[in-house]
Amino acid sequence: QYPDLIPFVIEEGVVGGLEGRDLRSIGALVIHDFQSHGHLSLDRLAPTLEEQGVSTLAFALAFQEEKLEEALAQRIMKDCLRKIKINVLKRQREGLNKRIKEAEAQGDEALLNSLFLNVKALNAQIHKLQQEGAQRSS
Repeated sequence: QYPDLIPFVIEEGVVGGLEGRDLRSIGALVIHDFQSHGHLSLDRLAPTLEEQGVSTLAFALAFQEEKLEEALAQRIMKDCLRKIKINVLKRQREGLNKRIKEAEAQGDEALLNSLFLNVKALNAQIHKLQQEGAQRSS
């Protein structure tokens, strides 16, 4: 609905963090088309969406009836991107926590210290993003 926001999505680099495979596929295809041609064309993109089996979802998203004021759409998009980043970081933290348990079982102190530092850094990033969201809400 808002192709002018695509460059911001590209800059944020969050498409890989989308929950569903179909959404990731649509996002990657849209970004590729935009970067290749400098603008988005659903006519040009339709065959590729069809090949990937995501055309129904893509067109449902593109042609939703509810149009928002551009400033509101941008604010909602930024909030969604922030939440996607938080979810990606939380999944990374879960992976690190699994590795921590393995390192504890092996008694690898050096690896444990490194993993704890990584978890601390992820927690700081998550906290920062959550604070940004809280500031926007108030």
